[in-house]
Amino acid sequence: MLLTLLTFAITRLKQFQFFNKILHVEESSSLCSLPPEWHVKLSLEKKIRKILFVGDVHGCHDELNELLEKAGVYESDDIIVIFVGDVCNKGPKSIETVRLIRQLGSMAYSVRGNHEQAVLYRLKQFNQMAELPKNYSWITELSPEERLFFERLPFTISIPLLNVIVVHAGLVPGVKLLDQKPRSMINMRNYVHEKLSGSKNIDDGLRWGSQWPGPQFVIFGHDARRLLQKYRHAIGLDTGCLYGLKLTGYMLNVDDENPLQNGKFISVDAHSAYARG
Repeated sequence: MLLTLLTFAITRLKQFQFFNKILHVEESSSLCSLPPEWHVKLSLEKKIRKILFVGDVHGCHDELNELLEKAGVYESDDIIVIFVGDVCNKGPKSIETVRLIRQLGSMAYSVRGNHEQAVLYRLKQFNQMAELPKNYSWITELSPEERLFFERLPFTISIPLLNVIVVHAGLVPGVKLLDQKPRSMINMRNYVHEKLSGSKNIDDGLRWGSQWPGPQFVIFGHDARRLLQKYRHAIGLDTGCLYGLKLTGYMLNVDDENPLQNGKFISVDAHSAYARG
């Protein structure tokens, strides 16, 4: 009997280690924090003529509102907005930012960033009556629907019509989309060829966007140190609004003969430096 129980325990431990290795999830992120759908494909409605991709907002609500106004989002029903993740945290108005995005309804989408993943972990702590760090106190104001918004955020959004993939941090070159690891998709900045893996350390390997071979065009954020990044098959939109620089969007015209090549950058200045880089 004892031998049977020991064998069962060892088997379960190996299963846990196996799945944890595959998912490559940080210890602080539980399996229940993973989205029900990792990779979402977005089919555009016929009325959609433009797409605005928005860099890391980090709770900079007023700047986001200004960017949406400047891009004409409020005046039109043919523009959808896609966020590259990290819409919240660190900045001054996280809850207001989340609510602004949700007010856009079916005209707004977002992928999951490392800060959305962190929010889900903190929500789990809050549910277990643990004390929250002061900078996460805002999550106590989230409604059940707003929590569900976070839980459903995917790691990537693909737009087959444009051959575009939106991801928060990056994709490992040479790895199929379905085989990409969550930790890479929300944390990586560089590609380490020797290890065939991503790294969040900018001194380890090369900028992953410079190594991305296509043919899919990737739009990402996360890397504020490098600001606006432009590569043959990728664009990085984190331009450091949180740190007093700019909030940047990239507008594509779906009807354009070469929408990716002819897209336009739209930016607004940060109203303040809300954090140190």
